[in-house]
Amino acid sequence: MRAQMHAYIYTYIHICMCDFMHAHTTYIYICIYLHKYILCKYILCKYIHTYLCTYTHALYKQTYIFTNTHTNIHTYILHSCIKSNIHTYVHIYIHTYKHMCIHIHIHTHMYKHTYVHICIQKYMHLYTHIFLHT
Repeated sequence: MRAQMHAYIYTYIHICMCDFMHAHTTYIYICIYLHKYILCKYILCKYIHTYLCTYTHALYKQTYIFTNTHTNIHTYILHSCIKSNIHTYVHIYIHTYKHMCIHIHIHTHMYKHTYVHICIQKYMHLYTHIFLHT
């Protein structure tokens, strides 16, 4: 069975940053659960997971990352059954500037379960704009 990607979405976003050992690597992930209006057995998990090297600075809902790492982006579907009629929107703006700077902008109206991974890499100019709402 295949998921309906155009399904209504409710979201819970959170960002996690952790430093691993003393390697100055920072692991950041943003989670987003996408699922259908009433019952959904599929969750779209978008993983852009990366190891960021060097300096990380976060300001409220904005995160600036200076790095020279690599980027891998995976998108796949997970099984799940969730009910929700919550009106929420998530706005993710990711831009990698020439000097290996990543800007992540996130807006969220509600906390609900979510899964998404963000990692970014070297020399890659990435622009991603995601707008989800129910």
